[in-house]
Amino acid sequence: MSENTPQIRVKSGIPWYIWFLLILVGGGVLAATVVSLTPVDPEQTYQDAMAAYDVKDAKAFKALLATLKTQEGYESHVQLLEALDLLGNSRPLKAVPVFAEAAKNESIRTLALSYQAQAMARGDQRKEAIGVLRQAIQNDPDDKMPHGILGGILYEIGAYTEALQELAVTTEHGTDKEAASAHNLRGNMLLELGRGEEAAADFEAALSRDPRNVANGYIALRMLQSLNQAGQFSKTLEMIDAADQSAKKEAIRAEALLETGDVTAALKVIEDTNMAEARDSSTIEIEAKILASGKVDQSEVEIKLPKLRESMIRMSRNARYFGYMAEALKLTGHEEEANLYLQNHEQLVDREKQYHELRDQVIDTVEDVESRLNLGRLAAACGHFEESQFWLTTAKRIEPERTGEVARLQNELLRLLPELVSLGSFRVLPENVSSTPPTDIPPIDPTKIDTDPEKHRDTKKATDQTNSDTGAAASDSPADPSTKKE
Repeated sequence: MSENTPQIRVKSGIPWYIWFLLILVGGGVLAATVVSLTPVDPEQTYQDAMAAYDVKDAKAFKALLATLKTQEGYESHVQLLEALDLLGNSRPLKAVPVFAEAAKNESIRTLALSYQAQAMARGDQRKEAIGVLRQAIQNDPDDKMPHGILGGILYEIGAYTEALQELAVTTEHGTDKEAASAHNLRGNMLLELGRGEEAAADFEAALSRDPRNVANGYIALRMLQSLNQAGQFSKTLEMIDAADQSAKKEAIRAEALLETGDVTAALKVIEDTNMAEARDSSTIEIEAKILASGKVDQSEVEIKLPKLRESMIRMSRNARYFGYMAEALKLTGHEEEANLYLQNHEQLVDREKQYHELRDQVIDTVEDVESRLNLGRLAAACGHFEESQFWLTTAKRIEPERTGEVARLQNELLRLLPELVSLGSFRVLPENVSSTPPTDIPPIDPTKIDTDPEKHRDTKKATDQTNSDTGAAASDSPADPSTKKE
């Protein structure tokens, strides 16, 4: 536009763009006035705040909470939201009394009690949380939420029998994600209990209900383990590609091939896996099983035995490994050596029987800490070290004040293991491995372990201080059943 071009003006002489700005500002003021005069729907505000909390939209949640605070008759709802804010900011024990106050309102009682229990569990008050959840269920038996949280807590403390029942409610009435999580927890318990067919069904349902779960590769691996445990080897081979690649997956594949008659393919899978990755305990066990099957040429068994003998240092308490090795050694004429492996096999099988018998009693209990400690010892004695750590952890989850005692037992557990029969001159170790086997360490009488809580007070203080400094709950895992434990 040139300097001589006149500006467009309205009749009053005010430039048009000034009028435009006045209209724009005035319209905004008018709109704000209309909004401020529109009555707030407190129920909708509360529901929107809960939705914002679920999707972790902190900004919207705080704005909606501020709005709800201005409304009469919703004081309990405000308390519930304030408690959720505390819980979401890792202050579970601060949230507990606020949830309890909100629970006095009958309309949100079950919800408030459920969240209160979740906060208590995250603050290492699981026994108390279980009692609160039973109140919530009594208040509204049809509400799925307290069933799901209770099932998760019971799983954490090893009370499998009741946990399976509670989580079944979530699998039937929960959302897809909630149901998938519950199916996964049920599958873990059922697999450990030797109920492979039921476990496989739960794992398969978990994959189906939440197909985008990042953990599905591992869940699929557990499903394959369950199928093999149930003897459904053909189905294992059909679904093998659902699991992430690993030595454990290839061991499962090899076992399924062996059991469906393809011994050559099974042995090749193990050989290829051993070349591609470091020898894994799962592939060692299945290789021993293949060699013990009587379907491999005796000369080839003789060639492969030395490596399997070396692997004993990693399989020193695996009853199945000792049994398969005994059979393979008999097939190749090593009767004296086979007899030593067989003695250890029988000793470990006897301990496994004791472990299973005690476990089947413990899973019916909620507060039996001593039996859980004994179960942890027995699990280690028969080579189930992951299960051992789990059962020892359940003890401190039930009674957090015994954390120091449990930690000391976990640290000394290997020294408490009973000795196996020595393989003597037949024992073969890989190069650069100490010739002194772990079983040569003299066992300690478990009854003489120092369990005086006064001597572990400093450990607990240090743990509590660390949790306080970080603002985290003094909990080793959340009670939310959507969080899986492996």
